[in-house]
Amino acid sequence: MMGQTRCIVLLLWVLIIGIVQTGHANYTKTPGEVKVGLLVPLTGPHAPMGQKLIQAAQRTLFGHPATEDLVLYPMDTHNNERLVADIQTLTPSALVGPVFSQEAAALKPAIKDIPLFTLSNDQSLVDGSIFVMGFAPQEEANQLITFSVEKGLRRFIALLPDNNYGHVLERSLKRDFEGNPLVTLEMILYPMDESTPEQITLWMQKIEAFSPEALFIPDASALSQKLLSTLQLMGDKQFRRIRLLGLSGWDHPSLQNNMGLRGLWFTSNMSKKGTRTIQESLVFDIISMIGTVHKKQDRHQFEKKDFLDPQGFLGSRGQFVLSADGSVKRSWVILAHTGQGARVMGG
Repeated sequence: MMGQTRCIVLLLWVLIIGIVQTGHANYTKTPGEVKVGLLVPLTGPHAPMGQKLIQAAQRTLFGHPATEDLVLYPMDTHNNERLVADIQTLTPSALVGPVFSQEAAALKPAIKDIPLFTLSNDQSLVDGSIFVMGFAPQEEANQLITFSVEKGLRRFIALLPDNNYGHVLERSLKRDFEGNPLVTLEMILYPMDESTPEQITLWMQKIEAFSPEALFIPDASALSQKLLSTLQLMGDKQFRRIRLLGLSGWDHPSLQNNMGLRGLWFTSNMSKKGTRTIQESLVFDIISMIGTVHKKQDRHQFEKKDFLDPQGFLGSRGQFVLSADGSVKRSWVILAHTGQGARVMGG
């Protein structure tokens, strides 16, 4: 095993150097190996991210018992035409990546029957040809609002950023809850630049007029936190009786002791280790899943159906199940912010 580990490290090092310097890699075929193409940026502005994802993949190989037959081939996503040629030369058993949705979409015609697991969360990619592994905010939002309704909340205002993330959530909330007789839902889109006092006053008036039982602020960005703090100061008495709701970004360690968030309900499926980024967690989950399927079926080439286990797989951030259409179902836990950490509400 130690010799194999050194072999993998050396192979990765040679491939990385070869790709960065020439844009192409010379793939040496070893009988019996499970070849996994790791599609990450190795050149260009996102190259540092690519290197971190390679390191995450290496750690998975070293730390997961099911991955001993897997050999990783890092491949640069900076040039799609060159990437397609490299994939055709390699004939991999599976492909991990790319990170970005436009790169994944461009690869669809070329990969044919090779299982591809993109790290993107763009649900517009879901069509049965690839697996879209990124965490989908729509799924989180649906579970959180449904949980809140079960707890007796009925009137919701959603404060959403006026960007693609916010628009995706706006459409999904309308689709999932507009026809629900138990839910009354209003939505406010706020600009991504600094909001004016006039805008904030208008939103506060709308909140007061609507008299919501819950205020849903999915995004935990610095802008969202500042906006929430401002609204809380302006409507102190109003906000004392409003339940705050958010998605998994609100579980960041830097917010654990924020007393202004006390009582906030939010989704989470954070790793107990708590050290991996979302993309690194996805790389760990995908590679360990490929190794698990290989060990179970004892063969080196896969079909997409091989990964459709109804029992799912245990990942670094919880259980996940792959669907035939390429979407991924995850189990989210609902936590309540205490001002000194969080406690589990349900999930």
